[in-house]
Parts: sequence; C-alpha cells; structure tokens
Amino acid sequence: MDTEPVPARDHPDVGHDRSDVNVRAIAAFGVALVVVAVVIHLALYWLLAYYERSAARRAPAISPMQAERQLPPPPRLQVSPPADLA
Repeated sequence: MDTEPVPARDHPDVGHDRSDVNVRAIAAFGVALVVVAVVIHLALYWLLAYYERSAARRAPAISPMQAERQLPPPPRLQVSPPADLA
C-alpha cells in the first residue's frame, strides 16, 4: 500500500452543496425583520406619547381654591399602629 490518504480539502468528490441554503434570502429576511422591528417600536413610541398627551388633556385641572390635600372619608388606615397603642 503505497498510496497515502488524500486530505478531504484536496479530494475532488468531497465538498458541500451550494444549493441547499440561499444566503441572500436569509440575509434579506434578517434585514427585513430588523426594519419591521424598528418600525413597530417607533409606532408604539408614538402611540404611547399620544396616549399621554390625551390623558393630560382629559385630566381635570386642580382648582386654586383647593390648595391643601383633602383626607379621604373615614374609616382611615392607621399611620402607626404601635403609636396608637401607647
């Protein structure tokens, strides 16, 4: 046996099939996916900003006559239960 094994990279019958995967289509899909994600994020940012502006317009203005904070009607929760026991 005088023949030495031929390395796989030099053998004419060994290789890979170039038609199994379309790299250009996968790259285009990835780019389209990123573009769609950016568009969706921008649309959601605009939508939330619109909702905040809309809520601010609908919020009732605080009356100048109501300068101090009003307490809620009773029964109220205890602020400090140990202090109430003393």
